[in-house]
Amino acid sequence: MYDTIRKRLKISSILILLATAIMLFLGITRTYNNTLNQEKTHLIQRVDAAYNILIYFNSQVNSGKMTKEKAQETAKDIIRGIIYSGGGYFFIIDYNKCIQLVQPVNIEYEGKYRCDRTDPKGNEYVKEFVEQAKNKEHDGFVSYYGPRNIGPSGFDAKSLVEKISYIKGFEPWGWLISSGIYVDNDVYDYVQKTAIHFGVIVFAYIFFVIGLVTINVIPVLNAAFPIRDYIKNLSEKKYDFKIEPRKTKINEVNDVLENIVKLQEHLEKSENEDEHKFGVDANFFKDI
Repeated sequence: MYDTIRKRLKISSILILLATAIMLFLGITRTYNNTLNQEKTHLIQRVDAAYNILIYFNSQVNSGKMTKEKAQETAKDIIRGIIYSGGGYFFIIDYNKCIQLVQPVNIEYEGKYRCDRTDPKGNEYVKEFVEQAKNKEHDGFVSYYGPRNIGPSGFDAKSLVEKISYIKGFEPWGWLISSGIYVDNDVYDYVQKTAIHFGVIVFAYIFFVIGLVTINVIPVLNAAFPIRDYIKNLSEKKYDFKIEPRKTKINEVNDVLENIVKLQEHLEKSENEDEHKFGVDANFFKDI
């Protein structure tokens, strides 16, 4: 019986750990999705801010205060100079001619045809940029792979990471303006830190509970089964079964054991007085 309960406790502990691992996985997945959506929202806000620069200079053209050429060159210079936290930047492509107009990290790309570009996995991502800029809403997200941006010094050609860019088409000039995030840096890092923090807390709590069960339940079981067997033997008028005095960490169990020992002493006394009515072998259960 004791082995059976011990096995059940082990199985229960394993099931608790398994259930916790599943919950942790689901929690990480939810955190990843929430973080990704949050980063996408921030990305939209950044591109909208840069998009407003184009709106402003186009209004200058419409009001006659600037020529279109001057307005476009000024807008490009301003956007080219914007580098935000983490090395983020904006790029502009003429979506009718597929010519790169602004690329602050790799200036040499400016003025070049870009629709023949593919990422290492074969995705024609620039064509997807153009498709998003020309769709009914004139915006959308494009996921592709490329080298990591390491700031003004360029890209790390040895790294290959997933990138998500938000595209927004500016119809009056036939331009698309965009910026992107690196999923492993902007999303995975945060999720990983959150998962480690949450996991440590959860598993520490579980092991604490298991420890409490081990400390409090196991001693009770160690004492309960000999008591059960002793009482069973008494009910069957078998008096050769003995419990040795012992101490546990649970006072109530100690009280029961002390009373059992007193009962044994009473039986031994009665045995001596009544011509060995109860034959008790004191060494039979000495190892309990």
